[in-house]
Amino acid sequence: MFTSIFPTNRFSDYSTAHEGRGVGNLNGLVRQSQNVLFSATSVFPFHISPDLLIIDENKVSIIHKRLGGAVQLHSVFVEDISDVTVQKNLILSTLKITDSTNPRFPVVHSVEKLKPSDAFSSRRIIQGLMCLKRTGVDLSNVNIKELTQKLDVLGKAKGAE
Repeated sequence: MFTSIFPTNRFSDYSTAHEGRGVGNLNGLVRQSQNVLFSATSVFPFHISPDLLIIDENKVSIIHKRLGGAVQLHSVFVEDISDVTVQKNLILSTLKITDSTNPRFPVVHSVEKLKPSDAFSSRRIIQGLMCLKRTGVDLSNVNIKELTQKLDVLGKAKGAE
C-alpha cells in the first residue's frame, strides 16, 4: 500500500460536510461583513494622516494612511486574533491586535494615537467577538445595536476599565 508524503486536501471533508449550505451561507457571510459594529480613527493633530479601525462581525480592518496618498490595509479574521491589548498614555492610547494566522510567527498590528474611550471600546468589542466566535454562537438574527451592546459587556475586563 502506498502512502503519500504530501498532505491531502484538508478542505475536502469540509466541502462534503457543508454541501447544501453554499449560497445561503455565502449570503450570510456577505451580510455579516457589511455590518460595521464599530469604527475609530486616530486623533488628527497628533497624527497628520489618521489611521482607521473598522470592526465587523467577521474581521477587523486596519487602514494606515501615509503622506502622498499611500494606503496600507490589514484585515484580520476574528478567529485568527489571539490577543487584544490597549496601552494608555496620559492623553492617547494604542490598540494592539495579535494575528495568529501562523501560530509560530504571530503578527502584531497596532493603531496608534486613538482616544482612550475608542481604544477600550474596540478592545471590548473584539474580545466579545472572539468569545462568541469560539463558542459558535449564531449572530445572524441579532440587531447590530443590541449585538454591539452585548459584545461590549461580554468583552469587559472587571476592574481594569
